[in-house]
Amino acid sequence: MSSLRLVSLSGVMNITDDEWLLPHEYATRMRSFPPVILAAPDRYTGYQSWVERMGGEIRVELYVTFSLTPGDQSVKVNYETKLFEGISENTDDLDGQHIGSTIIDKDGAGEIKFTVKNTDEGGDKADIRMYVVNARFDQGASGPPAH
Repeated sequence: MSSLRLVSLSGVMNITDDEWLLPHEYATRMRSFPPVILAAPDRYTGYQSWVERMGGEIRVELYVTFSLTPGDQSVKVNYETKLFEGISENTDDLDGQHIGSTIIDKDGAGEIKFTVKNTDEGGDKADIRMYVVNARFDQGASGPPAH
């Protein structure tokens, strides 16, 4: 039984910049990440991050951690999303946050959907949809090299 797991992540962010006097601004951003190889006993954990900016005022940061459970080869996916809104996309004004986790079974896939909202100043938000696949990875098979 292979203990090497290939974890793939892709996603979509639909970001809304809620303007007061001007029309609202919308952006859809998609991303596919390089796969992460998790291998017991050497590498139980992998990471991905995704930062999007839009409208000159909003920044969305998504941090994802993958943790391999060697016994059943499931992968726990922990994620944290932060929404910043201010006078520039580089602001440190954190206005919304969402933290969650889910389990992706061995040889399984899952969809994670959630919204992070501006809880301080109104209608700004990011609707996020992530797709995660936990597949077997055989060393020597064609595919991405181990890092």
